[in-house]
Order: sequence, then structure tokens, then C-alpha cells
Amino acid sequence: MENHANNQVYCPFCGGTNLITNQKGFGAGKALTGAVLAGGIGLLAGFIGSKDIKVTCLRCKETFSIGQVSIIPPSEAEKERYQASKHPELYNPQPEKNRPIPNWIGYTIFVIGIIVVLILAYYSNH
Repeated sequence: MENHANNQVYCPFCGGTNLITNQKGFGAGKALTGAVLAGGIGLLAGFIGSKDIKVTCLRCKETFSIGQVSIIPPSEAEKERYQASKHPELYNPQPEKNRPIPNWIGYTIFVIGIIVVLILAYYSNH
């Protein structure tokens, strides 16, 4: 088992170690909603959640709460699940659909069939 006592923290999504923290500030949307619902005192609603700390991984650009930071890097399977959820077209390719035959190929086969029938009819009468 690996020793994880190196005081390193990891992104829970990609395992990146280049993380930054941001403190969420005044929320103008909450303040506006509070002002509409409760008048001037409702402006204080903009401070709700303003002490929340968010962590952003500079590798995968995911933002998450400080509680989601891990001291153990995610496994390869967890990283793959994360990548598959972010880019499903790469991990779950759609099966190729049966495409119809182009018109010119269908017409060509039809004309060749008629020519073969006419040749057989011609030689069967002689």
C-alpha cells in the first residue's frame, strides 16, 4: 500500500494537484431576490453562503467543495468514470447505423440486372 503522508491533496475527479481555493462572495442574485421579496432588508440575503470555500482544479476545471478534496488520488477507474461522464461521445460511441445504398448504386444494379435478363432471354431464344 502506498504511503500518502506527503501532505498532498488531489482533485477527486482527475487526480490533479494544482488546486486553487476561492471564497464565495456576495451573491447579487440572492440579494435581488431578497430585495424583491422582503424589501431593503432582503438585500442581506446576498451574504447567504458567502463564507463557502470552493476549490477549483486547474487541470480539469472542476469546482467542488473543500470537503471533497482528497488526500488519496482517485483510482484509474474513478478517473475513467469521470472522463466518460464529461465526454460520453468518446467513451460510448454510437453504433454505426445502417446507411441506405446511394441512389446511383441502386440504379446501376437495376440496369445491370435488366441487361442480364435481356441477354439471357436473347440467348435462350436462339
